[in-house]
Amino acid sequence: MIPGVILTVFLIGLPLQAAQASSEGDTSNSSKNLIESALIDELRDGGFIFYIRHAATNHAIADSDRGNLANCETQRPLSELGREQSRKIGVSFAKLRIPVAKIIASPYCRAKNTAILAFGRAELNDDLKFSLGSGSENEGRQADVLRALLAEEPATGTNTVIAGHTANLREASGVWPKPEGVTVVFEPDGAGSFHYRTAIHPDS
Repeated sequence: MIPGVILTVFLIGLPLQAAQASSEGDTSNSSKNLIESALIDELRDGGFIFYIRHAATNHAIADSDRGNLANCETQRPLSELGREQSRKIGVSFAKLRIPVAKIIASPYCRAKNTAILAFGRAELNDDLKFSLGSGSENEGRQADVLRALLAEEPATGTNTVIAGHTANLREASGVWPKPEGVTVVFEPDGAGSFHYRTAIHPDS
């Protein structure tokens, strides 16, 4: 394969663009460059962390009981678009032959359902629940947990998926994941840290 050849990648059913985070870490500032085939080859070899902000939601419904996250009826849910996006994520990972072993999700229904619709399973982690408004001490602790997960090297030849929220990733990495459904790719460096590689999102 010739390095630099540009591919249009269908990760969630629409042509996707690779976005460099802006100076403020905002992934909505998309470049015009599509993902290079060389990067796809790297992803197939494993060793990356895919942080997926939960897919599109119905903003007409607000969270009303954050104390019982097992009850999806009291939470902002995925919209029909979000459910379709989630399913297409899984289909496209399979078509692109990107291996995934560990799948971790926030216990909020919109995050765990994104992971389950995409990959059929999710390991829930309470420290990934939406951190904004939980107090500075708790936000800091959750950011530390997420930083450790982003730095954790996946099993050889595989990748890790984390399905979560906006504020958590901003606190942990400085990257603000926009829009809903964006996938931010990080690479652990093997020394307890990680590097931002790209953000992949629907062409809205």
